[in-house]
Amino acid sequence: MSQRNPFRTRAIGAGIGLTVAALALAGCSGSSSTPAASNSALSGDPIGIGVVASESGAFSDGGTAAADAAKAWESQTNADGGLGGRPVKVTIIDSKTTAPGGQSAVSQLVGDPGNLALVYSDLASELQVDQFLQDQNIAVLSGGGSGQTTWTTHSNLFNTSALSDTVVDSNFYAAQAAGATDMGWGYCVEAASCQGHIPEVTKLVTDAGLKDAGSQPISGSAASYTAECLSWIGAGANAIGLITASATDAKIAADCIQQGYNGLFAVSGALDTNQLSQTPGMKTVGAVSGFPWWADAAPVQRYRGAMKNYASNPDTTTGNGQATSTWGVLELLKKAIGTNTASLTRQGVIDAMDQVKNETLDGLLPQPITFTAGQPSPVVTCFWNFTYTGGDSNPKSLAPTGKSGNGASGDLASSCATGS
Repeated sequence: MSQRNPFRTRAIGAGIGLTVAALALAGCSGSSSTPAASNSALSGDPIGIGVVASESGAFSDGGTAAADAAKAWESQTNADGGLGGRPVKVTIIDSKTTAPGGQSAVSQLVGDPGNLALVYSDLASELQVDQFLQDQNIAVLSGGGSGQTTWTTHSNLFNTSALSDTVVDSNFYAAQAAGATDMGWGYCVEAASCQGHIPEVTKLVTDAGLKDAGSQPISGSAASYTAECLSWIGAGANAIGLITASATDAKIAADCIQQGYNGLFAVSGALDTNQLSQTPGMKTVGAVSGFPWWADAAPVQRYRGAMKNYASNPDTTTGNGQATSTWGVLELLKKAIGTNTASLTRQGVIDAMDQVKNETLDGLLPQPITFTAGQPSPVVTCFWNFTYTGGDSNPKSLAPTGKSGNGASGDLASSCATGS
């Protein structure tokens, strides 16, 4: 069968984000807010930004990192003069990686009139709350972008990250480009949509002339993954694609390496090197949907500096794709709002976001971003490819096969998928 070009993916299918069904009522979500950085020049009422983040539950590693990035952004922004001289106040509520938890968090944050915008950073519950988000007259920013149904169908939702179909497909192409010939897949059982990716990626494998080494359901709470590893090894896999949380990726890799596997792991878009570094020798390839935090470019150095100075747990949260996605979209919000904030309202924030045209934030965004009043966000099809070996300090960027998607060079140059 004919082989497709590396990093070429199909048009994104609707509704396949990393989502978790609402199995139980989440209860009351806890909340936290961070004090404004000391700056005597700031005046006026704080501009509130609510953040919904999955700080507990199956995908807590990404949500915790996103929350830490939002805290650091608040403090750095206030230290730099706030928004038009007004302080920023970030309030974070844990969604608990459930739909009830996410809806409760949104209700609490929208109920505070001081909050003029929201960031939603729970890749697992967003699909179950997207209609509720649409019903709120407030700008909702993506803290990592996952499913198309959520982020490309509502005009008050603003996304700057590649969606899950693009990222998962790109992981296959990264593995193929790295020499994969026999590829298996592991998918999370916590979200039905994790399995929803399997028919597409299996088709990509077989259409490219590679051997399908089988797919395995994965529970993040399992004590061992030996059986799954032996199945892949028995099928001759030299690449395993993982549609699971980063903490689970690391545990699967440790068990497979212990069983003698020495091939590649293709991992998902919210790459977390703090988790993967715990498995020395784990060889990974893939794509990250938030900017690469290891880049030398000045805007990335500013991010790392803010995380070092202000984040609660910078050693464990700086190196996370969900953190950089959250930082990037907050930087875009800041630029969109500008300095005219004296009478800023929720509708004013939406109007400001709708004025964003062809913006890349000097490479922090994967492609030029444009929003149009009354229309949903366009599909983002660009991302950053990487390789990473467990135990290394940082990943290594892979140069795009063609033109840089965001016009940047070096480690910030993005790769882009093209629909077929």
